[in-house]
Amino acid sequence: MWRVLSNEDWALSVGTLRGWARRIWEWTKPWHYHGHPTSGGGGQGFALPATVGIALAYKGTGRSVLGLIGDGNALYTFNSIWTASHHRVPVIAVIENNLAYYNDVEHQVAVAKSRGRSMEEARIGWR
Repeated sequence: MWRVLSNEDWALSVGTLRGWARRIWEWTKPWHYHGHPTSGGGGQGFALPATVGIALAYKGTGRSVLGLIGDGNALYTFNSIWTASHHRVPVIAVIENNLAYYNDVEHQVAVAKSRGRSMEEARIGWR
């Protein structure tokens, strides 16, 4: 994605700054990063409509808007794709298939740790 967007005026609507994106991408403008769904209230289903909304705000500016969205999060509000299409909102939504509702994964791991259980037991029911 960086190779595609590096020569564009771009904004990351949602996604994490942990890992590869922070190391590879050049973050030089204040609009380059709009946040992550779990950086605050973090309600499920936030990422896709937030991406469409941010893209709508930038519509007509020539700025490319990208959202890095988990598959579980996207499933809550997939109708946002219809909204973007219907209103001709230019947006790039990359849906990550991590095979889990990751919000629940983090919770299960935290509970397993607090109860002294193995991580293998924490995985039951979410893979």
